[in-house]
Amino acid sequence: LTRIQPLLIRYRILSIADVPMRIQQLTTQQAQVGRGQELATQLGNLFPEAVTEATLKDRSLQLAQQQALEESQLNKIQEQYQALIYEKQQLMTDGTLDELYQRQAILKAEIKELAQRWSGYQLAGQLLMDLLTELSEQQLPSLLQYASSYFALLTNQRYQSIQVAEGQLVAVTKEQEMFYLHELSTGTKDQLMMAVRFAFLAVQGEQLICP
Repeated sequence: LTRIQPLLIRYRILSIADVPMRIQQLTTQQAQVGRGQELATQLGNLFPEAVTEATLKDRSLQLAQQQALEESQLNKIQEQYQALIYEKQQLMTDGTLDELYQRQAILKAEIKELAQRWSGYQLAGQLLMDLLTELSEQQLPSLLQYASSYFALLTNQRYQSIQVAEGQLVAVTKEQEMFYLHELSTGTKDQLMMAVRFAFLAVQGEQLICP
């Protein structure tokens, strides 16, 4: 006891029974010192300049303002989200949402069908132009004449002739209005291509008859 008496006096320990409690106090103090050093390092990274009370207050005010701004934006987003949920619930309640889904499905099917038909007409138009290209200069006027007659018949005289302009087929109305193949309605395109097919058969028939 005599040998450890200086240590007891140094650490202000009155008796041996107080040693564990004093050790716990010293451990806590060391931990607080370490935490203080860690905070000092973090503050040093945030504030390269000397840290003063005024600096800390300014920084605290800036952070508070930024936090308030972000909270306001978050609240707006949450309000918009809730409004969308409510709108969706309303649509589901009155059946409008199912109706919109059905309409969407119908439109998708129509778009797909139109795209397929457009591709078919595009190919058919190209094939017709290839066919016209293969005809001789003597045969082409005859084919167009036949095609124009058939076309006028099929359209109840709404269209009077079929011509070739800029390498494309052109339908001409009785008022002399000109429409390219892609500008015609689906039914009129069908009638034009049918007229050209009939005309081609007529021209081929003439060739078979004439030696």
